[in-house]
Amino acid sequence: MVLVILTLLSILMGSCGAGSTSSDSRTTDPSSLSPYEDTDPEEDPEDTSTFDPAEAGSLIIDQIATGEVSGADLPTVTYDIVKDVSSFVADPTQNNAGTLQISLPGLRLASSDEYLISSSYGGSVRLKGEDISASRLKGTLEPSAFMGRQGFPALDEGLLAFDLATTETSIDGTVSLQQGKIGDISELGLEAVYKLYKENSLWRGKMSGKMSRGKNWTSFEYDYDTPILTSLEAVPLDGSGNPTSGPLVDGGTVRVKLSVNSNAPVNWLNITWDSPTTNLSGGGSGITYQTLGQCSTTAFAQSSSTFCEHSRGFWTLWQDYVITAYQPSGVYTFQFSVKNAALLTSRTLKATVEAQNANSSAAKPVVEQVTMDAPSSLGNGLGGTVKLDILVSSTIPVNWLNLSLEGPTSNVFGGGSGTTFQECSSFTSGKPAICGSFGSGYWYKSYEYAASQYVENGTYQFNAISVASEANVTSDNYGSIPSFTVAGNTVPTTPVIDSGNVYTVANYGDDPLTLGALVTGTCLEAGSQPDPLIVALVLEVSNSNVPVNWLNRSFEGPTENLEGGGSGPSDVVDLGSGSYRVIQYHSVASPSFAPKGLYYYQNLTVVNEGNATSASFGGTSLGFQLKTSCP
Repeated sequence: MVLVILTLLSILMGSCGAGSTSSDSRTTDPSSLSPYEDTDPEEDPEDTSTFDPAEAGSLIIDQIATGEVSGADLPTVTYDIVKDVSSFVADPTQNNAGTLQISLPGLRLASSDEYLISSSYGGSVRLKGEDISASRLKGTLEPSAFMGRQGFPALDEGLLAFDLATTETSIDGTVSLQQGKIGDISELGLEAVYKLYKENSLWRGKMSGKMSRGKNWTSFEYDYDTPILTSLEAVPLDGSGNPTSGPLVDGGTVRVKLSVNSNAPVNWLNITWDSPTTNLSGGGSGITYQTLGQCSTTAFAQSSSTFCEHSRGFWTLWQDYVITAYQPSGVYTFQFSVKNAALLTSRTLKATVEAQNANSSAAKPVVEQVTMDAPSSLGNGLGGTVKLDILVSSTIPVNWLNLSLEGPTSNVFGGGSGTTFQECSSFTSGKPAICGSFGSGYWYKSYEYAASQYVENGTYQFNAISVASEANVTSDNYGSIPSFTVAGNTVPTTPVIDSGNVYTVANYGDDPLTLGALVTGTCLEAGSQPDPLIVALVLEVSNSNVPVNWLNRSFEGPTENLEGGGSGPSDVVDLGSGSYRVIQYHSVASPSFAPKGLYYYQNLTVVNEGNATSASFGGTSLGFQLKTSCP
């Protein structure tokens, strides 16, 4: 508890990490450390021996969050104070000669009236317990000669008071700090109100109040289900995969580690990765997770696409990012935030790493020539494959291609992706004609587009063709626009969505009609559902004389949109005579934590290979209720 209090005071002083690590100063459980991380030299492994880290409501003392005064995660520290105070338990084996022995994570305190709290970190703080019982925790803490663990200052002055009504499943009360002083920083204050409850072995609830540094008070209202991104580390690796303390020299791998505290599973990752000159990647996407007991013990020091819960409520993720020897020297910046199954988002943390590349180049690649081969079968209703050959001049390797294809009435596709260009000098046989006599410094790539016998008739044009080198320098768009014509294909009819239903299934790919349960218009009790809850949208489609191959959709939750956009469906079943069954799977992570209310599909349209689009379908009736209890 004392460590928690000092952590809180560190926050009020505005302490935060620097350098290549951004942190809330909540360190990790020792079991999560990679082989190349040093534990605190003052760490005493006995400090955690008095409690079970998987026990309800417990978090290892080293995981308690800190942050900036203005940070959205500030109130989580005050929650941890309440939680740790509430974990006082009498130790009957030590209760003799009028002494009450009480255990806390990493701390012990004794005596019947004035408790002297001591720790292996050194020093002490005096606790005056006015009422310490199973139903009430009331008292004050005053500073003494306590010195916290490395990085935490001593509390020189101030009075921290707590008055909490407690049961096995609830905490209701207040914690306050008056006239706190650390060094020359004074007037540190806290006024916090707690209404917490235990559900499914985890503490949940809300906290509100205000905190101050000097005369400036910051108000907060906090839902403890909000995830806390406690640290973000970016560590360069050498050629053997070992960490290096200095800059990354002439390319290599950067291993990024995220540490998160969250009651609910962490299942979404937002990323921004910037080089010294440009953005390298950005956006958000869903990510898988493994709960306590499911994770491999080797996962903590390897690149992974899975968040792992390795102690109750504490999650880690490791991911590797490659910086090539040709990219610019300077500082590379990683910015991450996460979202959990309760659809609550953490604040963003930042970490940096320096790269020193002797071979970096800012020279712009040039798309020298693009040739196209379009078969004659495209003109007589048989379809065919169109091939582009692309020749680029560049002093360094080329690894990115941008292009788009415009159809007769709409865009067919567009964008860019990483790909491999082969240097013309590397061909020992079968050298492409477009390479001609060119050798070193010229790069070749072929691209193919398969046009079926059902695509829309008319003229198609490739445009916005450009490339990027390994230095992340992009060429100008190629000037000439290759085009081809499709004729003789079936003129498509407009598909019609006749009906839709929602089913639950055990696994992705299960046939919802034979293996699923119809849930359209029903209520599902959250505590009885599997994690994740997998739902299958089934649409019955008619009047399409060519195959259906695209689904536009919007999956709505009680608080926000869960998925929107378009793609090929999970499955399409040809029922014959122009009828199709379109199936799309979705999942609701951790139903116990997921927002309660109506989940439904709207703005549904299907598109066939002839680019004919159905009318919109769906709405609030095409869904189900997820509730804590159902009528």
